[in-house]
Amino acid sequence: MQPTKDFDVTIVGAGVDGLAVASELAGKYRTLVLEKNKSFGLETSSHNSGIIHSAIHYPPGSSKARLCVEGSRLLYGLAQEHQIPHR
Repeated sequence: MQPTKDFDVTIVGAGVDGLAVASELAGKYRTLVLEKNKSFGLETSSHNSGIIHSAIHYPPGSSKARLCVEGSRLLYGLAQEHQIPHR
């Protein structure tokens, strides 16, 4: 296969989010992922604590609190739907 400089999509960063987006788009578009490190997932993605946050540290009613609660609800639902162990 001849290398090409033509891509439909360029994603900057090969962390969790960048690779997830690339995975979705790669089947439909010519996708390029750029990463400044020697490998993928070496920055913020490597520091994930695995905690599902409850929003107890945010002011009640704030955007962070609302999004945290909604995100937790969605994540628990997804884990249950796909039989992913969680607590």
